[in-house]
Amino acid sequence: MTIAVKYCGGCNETYDRADAVNRIKDELPHHTFVYFEPGKSYDAIIAVNGCMSTCVTLDAAADKVFVIRSIEDAEQAIKSLKTQ
Repeated sequence: MTIAVKYCGGCNETYDRADAVNRIKDELPHHTFVYFEPGKSYDAIIAVNGCMSTCVTLDAAADKVFVIRSIEDAEQAIKSLKTQ
């Protein structure tokens, strides 16, 4: 499965966004992670927001989109993606 990752600008981070994504990658080593590119299609997209503003916008297609706003959101994404 190819999973695209797109980060917000990081203007108001309330948690370590990179740590959250690294946790996801570590738990899902059999998936391929790439940086998000507009207009492309992916199996899943992880939209990594540093706070609750959820400012990341997406211009792409994916079967699943995970909006990450906290470490807890990252843990939920891991659980869901492990079943894929």
